[in-house]
Amino acid sequence: PDPKGALSAEIIAWLMGEQLAPTKLALLNSGGASSTFQRVPMKIRIEMQDATGVATPAAANVTVSLATTSATGLFATAKDGVYGLSSVTIPAGATSATVYYKDGRAGAPALSATDAGTPALVPASLAVSVLPAAAVEPGTVAIYTGTVGWIDKALADVQAEVCVDALDAAGIETAWFAL
Repeated sequence: PDPKGALSAEIIAWLMGEQLAPTKLALLNSGGASSTFQRVPMKIRIEMQDATGVATPAAANVTVSLATTSATGLFATAKDGVYGLSSVTIPAGATSATVYYKDGRAGAPALSATDAGTPALVPASLAVSVLPAAAVEPGTVAIYTGTVGWIDKALADVQAEVCVDALDAAGIETAWFAL
């Protein structure tokens, strides 16, 4: 992730004797797209940030309440875990926690994260698009790279790695065959 000057901010704050503290929450989804299919988990990071949007740790544990506007949407701490989670704790010294969201109904729910601490962090929300379940069962995407006349093998491998990383972030299984 882009540090957005986090290191510089920490150094300047330290030089000036200031303690950086989180002021707000952010809901960030892996892979960049805030859409998923029915019953397919979406990975979401709940991050504490300072006023400028830089990830900032808290001095003590922060309990974040999770909610969705969907009657069938649920949260869990693991992709294949037990769904029904209503809160998650971001440990002292950490900047974020990861949860998974899945929904049994297509629609456009809003997810929210709130903190009841003192002082409370500004809540976060994320609009999600839950698409109807795929007509076919999910499978594995096969990616092949090899020596051809129109692209260098090393460059093909770099592009394949970008594709594999993006699919992995979206929770799509891949098999890479480098010939």
